Amino acid sequence: RHHHPGVAELFHPVVSSRIDRLRQLAESHEADALLVTHPPHLRWALGFTGSNGFLVVTGRESHFVTDGRYREQATQEIGAAEVHVAERGLAAHVGASGWLADGSRVVVASNHLTVAAFRKLDDALEESEVVPVEDLLAATVAVKSDAEIEGVRKAQAVTSEVFDAVVPFIRAGVTEREIAAE
Repeated sequence: RHHHPGVAELFHPVVSSRIDRLRQLAESHEADALLVTHPPHLRWALGFTGSNGFLVVTGRESHFVTDGRYREQATQEIGAAEVHVAERGLAAHVGASGWLADGSRVVVASNHLTVAAFRKLDDALEESEVVPVEDLLAATVAVKSDAEIEGVRKAQAVTSEVFDAVVPFIRAGVTEREIAAE
């Protein structure tokens, strides 16, 4: 069996530039910080493959907050942000962290938060102005650099190699589980 790098490994060289792009996006919205909560956006920004986390990007720092289930995974997958494990909820952790100065303007993608989640976040960041922005990261995530395009090519090559290796095992009577095991 061969070791194939994961998507996060393939994209590792571009992660810090993605944090810089988020920082620029915050600046373009005249914000002091940008908060990412949507799991696909967290994967894009950091390579984190878990389902629960907040990324806070300020002018100088980047912090990733998750819960205890993802402590080890976040430590292994994330190199472009300081990893923190929240004991009493992600929003509460960010609110108590001291990363945001009083009166900070924080932008967040509104189309990936329920009203209840937004209210909880707004309450937790009581000293900050939380600004919901529709499709905040859509254009940023869509644009690919040359390095990202090369990463997509490499990932596709690995996918094709795996598919070619699996095809000979697909025949009548073989279960999906047996093919997955192979």
